[in-house]
Amino acid sequence: MITKRIVRNAVKARKSLLTSDSRRKRSLVLNKHLKTLLTNIATENVICFLPLDHEPLIDVSYLLSKYRIFVPKKINNTYSFVSLSSMDSVQKGDFGVLEPNESCLCSVDILNSSDTTFLVPGLAFDYRGNRIGYGQGIYDRLLAQVKGVLIGICFEEQLFASIPTEKHDKTMMYIVHENDFFPCVGDDGY
Repeated sequence: MITKRIVRNAVKARKSLLTSDSRRKRSLVLNKHLKTLLTNIATENVICFLPLDHEPLIDVSYLLSKYRIFVPKKINNTYSFVSLSSMDSVQKGDFGVLEPNESCLCSVDILNSSDTTFLVPGLAFDYRGNRIGYGQGIYDRLLAQVKGVLIGICFEEQLFASIPTEKHDKTMMYIVHENDFFPCVGDDGY
C-alpha cells in the first residue's frame, strides 16, 4: 500500500533533480496558466504562499498589481493569513518561509467568501484534487473552514494518478502546473 511518506520521499527525490534555471523557466510558463485561470475565476482576493527554494515561483508582483493578497504568517505559535502589500516587506520565518513584516490579519469575511481564491503549495497532488503537504499540517489547519476556490500549484512531476488521503484533507478545485491547468473532479463534487 502506498503511504504519504512514500509519496513524499518520491517527490523529494524527483524535485532534487530540478535545477534553479529549470525551475525559473518552468515557473514562467506555470504563471501564464495561473493568470489565465485567475482571470476566468474573476476573483478579487488571492491568498497565496511565498515559495520555498524548491517550489514553483509564483509571480507575486503580478498578483499584487491585480488583487488583494494575503499570505501565511506565524503569529503567537499559530499560522494566520495576513495582508501583503509589497515583497520589500518580507523576512524569513520558521522553516525558511518568507513572511511579511506587517500583521494585518485577513478578515473572516474574506476567508469565508466563495469569491476568495487560495493558491496552495504541496509536495504532491492527484487529478482528483487531493494534496499531500510537507507533513506539518499547516495548510490542513489554515484551510479547514474556508469556502473559496482552492488551486493546487505544482510542477508536473508532483502529479500522481492517485495519492492517499485522510478525512481532514481538503480537495483542490483546480491544479496548475507548467504544462496545463485543469479542474479537479474529487469526492467533494468539484
